[in-house]
Amino acid sequence: MQLFEEYLNIRRLFLFAFLLLYIPSNSYCCLLCPLHIPARPKPLDQFRVPSIQKLIRTSETIEWLCQNGSRLSTISPECRSEVAHLFCSLTGFVASLKAEECPGQENKEQCVKCRKENERLYNVNKWIMTWVDSVGKMPSGISDGNYHWLGDYEQCQRLKSQGLFNGRYCLLEFHVPGAVIRPEQCPEKGTDPLEVVLGICLPANCSTEETQGLVEYVAEHHPIQVNCQPPGQWPLVGIILVGILLLWLSVLLFVSAFRWFHHLQFPPIFDAFCLQIHLRHSLRTTQPKDNQRFQSIHGIQVIAASLLVLGQAQVLVLPYLENTGHHYALLEKWPAQIALNPTLLADTLLALDLFQLAVNESKRRPKRSLIQIVWRRFLRIWPIYALITLSMAFVFAHLGEGPMWSRTDIAKRCSNNWPENIFFIQNLLGYSHTCLNFGHLISLEAQFILFLFLPIFYLISNGYKRSILILLISGLILSNLLFLFFGFLFKFPPTLIPHLRMEIEDFAPFANFLITPFARASSPIIGLLFALFLLQKWDEWQHLVKALSLIGLLTTLFLMMFILWAPFGYLMIQLFL
Repeated sequence: MQLFEEYLNIRRLFLFAFLLLYIPSNSYCCLLCPLHIPARPKPLDQFRVPSIQKLIRTSETIEWLCQNGSRLSTISPECRSEVAHLFCSLTGFVASLKAEECPGQENKEQCVKCRKENERLYNVNKWIMTWVDSVGKMPSGISDGNYHWLGDYEQCQRLKSQGLFNGRYCLLEFHVPGAVIRPEQCPEKGTDPLEVVLGICLPANCSTEETQGLVEYVAEHHPIQVNCQPPGQWPLVGIILVGILLLWLSVLLFVSAFRWFHHLQFPPIFDAFCLQIHLRHSLRTTQPKDNQRFQSIHGIQVIAASLLVLGQAQVLVLPYLENTGHHYALLEKWPAQIALNPTLLADTLLALDLFQLAVNESKRRPKRSLIQIVWRRFLRIWPIYALITLSMAFVFAHLGEGPMWSRTDIAKRCSNNWPENIFFIQNLLGYSHTCLNFGHLISLEAQFILFLFLPIFYLISNGYKRSILILLISGLILSNLLFLFFGFLFKFPPTLIPHLRMEIEDFAPFANFLITPFARASSPIIGLLFALFLLQKWDEWQHLVKALSLIGLLTTLFLMMFILWAPFGYLMIQLFL
């Protein structure tokens, strides 16, 4: 009975610590998600729908580009040839539509000649009808956020396979004014633009810069972001990575199958490739005798990670919904905040990880050297993290195809910034160097282990325990004060959704500060304080903990509810003011 009460008190203590980590609301796990959250939907007053009538009205511009106008002199010969083919076919097709009626019975020879010429123009250029049909059109549900006008991806591919037009599917992202009211007429409201994603089939041999310049010139709209389907040829690095992955899977399956059927003992190195061993470890519900005091930590980590994934799914899905307005309406209801604010749990995972590492290493006999600690952690995390980062940089963009496949910018970010990501320094260089949306958390953990955990353990082993306590408490206070100062200075949002979409100039200081170790140091410091100092007072505080456990639990539940719904209430008040 006494053991059960002690175990129950331990669980309450860590529930209290776990929920207290909600209080510093300075943790947005998905770093780049705010850049992709679409604006709140509203009616669209104007847009020029791509159509045959529009082609006829712009026939002069099309004919000029067909005749190698001055604009085509700035692009490569391969791109110029395909652009000329497209616009000359458009010119011929429009000419066949605008052709005058052929003579009647009074001039049969001229009538036959006229009809043959019109038929020839039509047959030569009729593929243009398929091209026009493949361009995205305005669909229904605009007022509810349906701004993805994807067109027909298969028609673009069919034109290329039939040799009619060497095109590739591209997505054009541009802003359309939500109303035709001039700002000087309505300075308070303004005309907030809406982001439209339009699918179109464009010449494959044109670079992204050439394509963007031509599209902006023809559409007379600036700026337009062009995101085209990647080329089909795989890079050498991507092929090598796929080969490494296939080799690893082959060894994994071979070792697992051989051990399953023959029950032989392999050298210890092969245990890392045995599925049976890993499955038993994953489903194990017991702990070694020297590690039975804090079994609840693993469960708390699972709950925190699950809520974190649930919250991030709500953010990541927003740019791809056709009914964003309906989703916004759901997010503004109070039950939805339970699924949204668990993004704060990233700090909880950092704190629990440092706590568990400190507890395990402080009681381990014989003690391992600090180099061994770092090396074991490095071997557990770095290989798979590096493989994922390199795969996102060189393989991800070539794995599939379709209208929305090239929508994401992860592959481009990773291909430009993979060295600093695999060496855990991307958060020190700024948010623009981030590859994976959650990669900065892994870098933060590595930096906290190297520059916080290891120095503290070294100094404690040399008798500087009181000085370490003072430094940790000072660092905890300074980290929170620093975040509050910059939060008020740059007006950081209280919660991610529902909130007005952050512009890049407002997002930059928010993200660059948020991923620095100084801003996120409070959580791992809390974990180290619990592990190195508070647990040693456990036996002395047994009676106090028993007396205050119920009060602490109720207080923690109240604080948890406050943290979950306080930002929501603040935003609702702001909307009504």
